[in-house]
Amino acid sequence: MKDNIYQFPVGEQKNAFKSAVNAKKRKEQRSQAISKTGAVLRRFLDWAFFLVRLGLATGLHIVVCLPFSALIALRKPIFWIGGLICVITYYHLDHHFYSDKNYTIPFFVSAWILSFISLPVLVFLNTRMPFHHLLGLESTEEKSHTEA
Repeated sequence: MKDNIYQFPVGEQKNAFKSAVNAKKRKEQRSQAISKTGAVLRRFLDWAFFLVRLGLATGLHIVVCLPFSALIALRKPIFWIGGLICVITYYHLDHHFYSDKNYTIPFFVSAWILSFISLPVLVFLNTRMPFHHLLGLESTEEKSHTEA
């Protein structure tokens, strides 16, 4: 057995080889730990970004839909109280609908007309959810009504 085919490291070479292998193992373990930590951090950031977008889209939806809902709910009081104020203002302004500093009649008339337009607009906003769609929160199952 004096002619070995393989040359195995002996002594100092063996210790250097072991330390190199151990260093490589430590480096791989460290990179695996970092990749696991990075995956957890990435998942957390993805969820945080999703929740920020969801909160923003929901807040914008509420802020836009709330005035339309108020106009729909107050349609009859706008007509009666606004109409009474418009009649009083009309006679107060010497039979003019508005003056340079008083736009009461155009305001109440436009609010009354807008209260009739509010219902279809609110239905559209609630079915299409444009802010959720704009911020990419619409799932693939819900996209069927936008394609048709």
